[in-house]
Amino acid sequence: MKYFQWASALILGMVAGIMVAQLPGISVQRTIDLDGLASLFVGLILFLGLNLLYQQQSAVARGEKEILIKLAQEAIAASERLDSAFSRCHKEDPLLQCSVEEILASLQRYNNSVHTLASAMKKCKRGSKISLAAIQDNREEYRAVLTETPFPVKYDSGSQRQQQRQQLAVREAFVDLILELNRL
Repeated sequence: MKYFQWASALILGMVAGIMVAQLPGISVQRTIDLDGLASLFVGLILFLGLNLLYQQQSAVARGEKEILIKLAQEAIAASERLDSAFSRCHKEDPLLQCSVEEILASLQRYNNSVHTLASAMKKCKRGSKISLAAIQDNREEYRAVLTETPFPVKYDSGSQRQQQRQQLAVREAFVDLILELNRL
């Protein structure tokens, strides 16, 4: 099974050669001289070398894309954990210190995941093709919605709608990013 690709390429080449030889007006020499054999061998080596380089570059690009998609999915999960922490705590009047710390810790994990994704895209040199501007803008807006200065003692009734709207915008931005990564 290891050499199946090589054998099938050889057979395909032979069949193509036989079919070309059958075309009218084309004559094929029945013997192969050493110059022709050497040219054929060098051409085959060059083709296989270029094919190997292409496959290596393709494997690297595919691996980078998979890592970036995984990081984007982890960032979505971090934003969902932030949403969950807010949902548990937003009704408290006044907010308990442990709830404030939980929201801040969830927000920090979300910020870290976005930063990691941006850093990975920069190292993969995909930043020029795909922009993270929408995600980074949403990150700042999300932080502003949850942690007004000073940190709110109690969230008002409209804050849950703002948070849900911002969570939806964050999610949509990440889905758009994943779709763009899949198009590469």
